Amino acid sequence: MQLPRLTGLGPETQRKLNKIGITHVQSLLWHLPLRYENRAQLTPIAELTDGQTALIQGVIQRVITNPKTVTVILEDASGNIALRLFQQRTWQTPHLVQDNWLRCYGVVQAQPSQTRKQMLQPDWQRCTADEPIDNHDHYTPIYPTTAGLSQNKLRSLIKQMIIHAHTQSLLQPLRIPSQGQWPKPLLPIPDALQLLHAPPLTLDPEQRDQQLEQARESLAFIELIHHFAEIARLQHFQQQALTATRAAPSFILDAAVEQQFLQRLPFQLTQGQQQAWLAIADDLQQSQPMRRLLQGDVGCGKTIVTALAALAAIHNGYQVALMVPTEILAQQHYLSFKNWFVEVENARVALLTGSTSAKQKRELKAALHQGDIQIIIGTQALFQSTVHFHKLGLVMIDEQHRFGVAQRLALVRRANDKIPHQLTLTATPIPRTLAMTLSGQRQVSVITQMPHGRKPIITAVMSEQKRPQLLQRIQHSLAQGEQIFWVCPLIEESEILTCAAAERTHQLLREQLTEVRVGLLHGRMHETDKLAVLQAFRDQQLQLLVATSVIEVGVDIPNANLLIIENAERQGLAQLHQLRGRVGRGQQQGYCILLYKPPLGCISRQRLDILRNHTDGFLVSQHDLEIRGPGQWLGKQQSGHHPFRFADMPLDSDLAEQAAELVSTLEKNQPHLLRGLMNIWQPYEISDAHCMADA
Repeated sequence: MQLPRLTGLGPETQRKLNKIGITHVQSLLWHLPLRYENRAQLTPIAELTDGQTALIQGVIQRVITNPKTVTVILEDASGNIALRLFQQRTWQTPHLVQDNWLRCYGVVQAQPSQTRKQMLQPDWQRCTADEPIDNHDHYTPIYPTTAGLSQNKLRSLIKQMIIHAHTQSLLQPLRIPSQGQWPKPLLPIPDALQLLHAPPLTLDPEQRDQQLEQARESLAFIELIHHFAEIARLQHFQQQALTATRAAPSFILDAAVEQQFLQRLPFQLTQGQQQAWLAIADDLQQSQPMRRLLQGDVGCGKTIVTALAALAAIHNGYQVALMVPTEILAQQHYLSFKNWFVEVENARVALLTGSTSAKQKRELKAALHQGDIQIIIGTQALFQSTVHFHKLGLVMIDEQHRFGVAQRLALVRRANDKIPHQLTLTATPIPRTLAMTLSGQRQVSVITQMPHGRKPIITAVMSEQKRPQLLQRIQHSLAQGEQIFWVCPLIEESEILTCAAAERTHQLLREQLTEVRVGLLHGRMHETDKLAVLQAFRDQQLQLLVATSVIEVGVDIPNANLLIIENAERQGLAQLHQLRGRVGRGQQQGYCILLYKPPLGCISRQRLDILRNHTDGFLVSQHDLEIRGPGQWLGKQQSGHHPFRFADMPLDSDLAEQAAELVSTLEKNQPHLLRGLMNIWQPYEISDAHCMADA
C-alpha cells in the first residue's frame, strides 16, 4: 500500500524526522506529546500578569535586532509587550517586520526596570488580524522535536496521518477471539491515538488523565504483543539453527590467561561481578547457546564482565561483536576495551559507527571478514548488509532495550556456522523474573554491589533562586581541580517555555565564570564534534561541561565529581538516576545537585526526595512506582531509558504477563491473527517518493 501524500512532507523534512526516530507511518503516529497546553483563548496584553502562561495576538510595532537577540514590540488594542527571541533561524527573519501580525504563547515576565512586560522566547507564528484559532476544541500537544522541525509542522503531519489512518482503515479496531480476552477495558487503536494526540478541552484535567491512561494501556498491550511475538521469532530461529548445527561454540578459558588479564586491571572485581562472571563462564562452556541478561545499576561495573566474556571467545579463536545504541557509548567502550586488551591474546579492537569514514569502513569490514579483528564495537552500523564476520562466536548488546528483537536477531544471523552466544546488558532496574520474561533470556544475572572504594553519591535539592551560592560552590570545586557537569533538559528555549536551554546556559555561565573553560555538548551536534568535546573534557582541557541528557550513558570521567541538573522536577526519575551515575566514578566523593523552579508541588517534592534519600536504582524504581501509579506518565517515554514506547515496567507487569500468554495461544491456534497484530505495529515505511514538497 502506498503512503499518503502528506502536505509538507518532503525530503528535507523527512531527514529531520529521521533524526528523532520517525522513519515509518507508525513511528509518526506513535510520536506522543511531552505535555499538553490550553491554547484555546486569547488574552488581552493589558490583562497579563507576571508568571502567567498565555496566548496573545498583536501587530508588530517595532523590531530591535542585536547580535544575540531580537526584541519585537507587539501591540494589541489594550497595550504592548516585548518579545525577546534568541537565535532566530534564517527563515523566520522575514516574518519579523513591522505591521505583521503574530500569535504567541509563552510565560509573561515583569521587567524590573521597565513598565512593559515581556515574554522570553515564546512559541510564535504569523497570523492575520481575524484568523480563527485552529485548536479551539482540544488541548495543544507539545512534541519532542529537533532543529528546524517546528511544532506546527509536526502537528500538521500527525493530524494528516491520523485522518488517513481512519479513512484507509490502516489501524482497524482489534477484535480478539473469545478464547483471548483483553486484560482490562481497552480502546480501539484509532480512538486511542486520536485521544492521545488531541484530548478534548471538555475534559477536566482529572478526566483527561484517566482517559489518556486508558489509551496508553491500549497501545501498550499491542506493543507487548508485538514484543513477545518478536521474541518467539528469535527463539524459533535459534532453535532451527541449533537443530541444523547441533551446537554453539564451547569456550573454555585457561585459568592462567584469566588471572593474567585480571592482574593487569587497576581494580579488583566485586563479589557481584565475580558471581556474574562465573555464571557466564559456565554458560560459555555449554554446547547450547548462552542467552543471558546481565542487569546492574548505574556504575556497578557490567562492562568489565563483558570484557571477560570477550576474552573467553577470542582465546578460543572466535570474534566478538559488542553493539551499543549511541556513538558516545561506543567510543567509551572502545577506549576501555582497547586499554584492557593491550598485548592480550593479540586482540585487535575496532570501532565501527556512522561517523566512521568511508575509507575506514572499507578497511574495517575487510579486516573483520578476514578475521584480523577480534573485537568489533559499534552502533547500528553493525547491521549493514556489507558487514561480514570471519568467525563470530559472541554477540553482546549494551542497553539492550534500545534495540528491537528483530535488530538483535539480524546480528545473531551474521554467524557463519555455530550459533553465537548472546549476552545482553541493561541498567533498567526491574525485578529478575520480569526481566527474564521481557527479554526472552533463559537466565538473568544481577550485580548489586558497587566497585571497591566507590562512595554513594550525595544528592541535594536546591531552588534555582540559590544560583549565586551554587556558583560559589562551583568555583570552590574547580579550585580543587575537579570537573563539573551542568545538565539541561533541552537544547533550545523555544521548545519548552520554562526549562533552561543548554545553549543559553552555556552562554550565561561563560559570562559569569570568565576564568573557567566551559564546553557545550548536545544531541544536535555532529557526532565527531560530540566526541571531540567529550575528549577535551576527558583530557581536562574543559573544566565545566554544559550538556543535555546525551551524557546519560557512556560517559565515564573519574575526575568529574559534581553534577548539576536543571529543572529536575520536569524529568523522570529513571533519567535523573542515570544522569547521577555520571559522577563519583573514581575514588572521590560524588555530588549531585537537583535544581528546581519553585513553587514545587507535593508530588514533585516526593520524587526529588526519593533521589535525595536513595542511591539504589531498584529502590528508586520501587518508590517511583508507588508515588506515580497509573495516569502519571506523560513525557516519561521521551526521557530516560525505558524498554518500551508505551508499556511501563513494572507498572504494566499484568499486561506483560497476559500479552505473553495471548501470543503463545495465538501462535498455536491462530497464527494469522498474530501476524495481523504484528503488522499493526510497523508495516509501512516512509519514503521520499510518496512525499509532497516541503511547505
